[in-house]
Amino acid sequence: GMACVFLGFTLGSARERMQASRHRTSVRLRDLAIVQNSKSVVLRWATASDAAIILKMIKGLAEFEQCSADVLTSEELLRRDFTHGHFECVLADSASTGECVGSALFYYKYSACRGRCLYLEDLYVVPSDRRSGVGLSLISAVAHVALLAGCARVQWCALDWNTMAIEFYRSQRVGARERLADAAGTKYINFILDGHNLAKLASNPTGHTTKG
Repeated sequence: GMACVFLGFTLGSARERMQASRHRTSVRLRDLAIVQNSKSVVLRWATASDAAIILKMIKGLAEFEQCSADVLTSEELLRRDFTHGHFECVLADSASTGECVGSALFYYKYSACRGRCLYLEDLYVVPSDRRSGVGLSLISAVAHVALLAGCARVQWCALDWNTMAIEFYRSQRVGARERLADAAGTKYINFILDGHNLAKLASNPTGHTTKG
């Protein structure tokens, strides 16, 4: 069986909260561990000095999702954006080796209908530690952080071919559901605007063709 131990979740002092970015939760993770059989994993907040580890986790997930070429971020960019409070990350370290074996990268968003929410951008566990409870430990910690931060919900996406992840998210252990727009089963469609089209729209909001 699996024993999950949550210890020492507290809120930071008023001074710490004032010093932190408005996007950064002051929830503390201390000695948060998941133990299965003889394996122990300790979860901790990432810091700016963990930029190389975070990038390694990002690249590991991108390789699994067959989109390594899409990773254009760098240690420097991650360090800067983390320092500015643009995202948070919980890391799972092996208690025996100290090596990072998983991560959950997330940020806060706002729903016009529900208020503050949390978006889970990346959830990754290295291949050697999958099916050992690390993923459940990470997503449980994210859920705990979301509640303490006053979030109405946690959202994330999964690739449609990643059936193992989808089944995990739908299972009673997690309890997530696909987001539907109405009772008839209409689904939301995600849109992305980037690159040339992003610059084009930003510079020409009327959509009119300019003549030079």
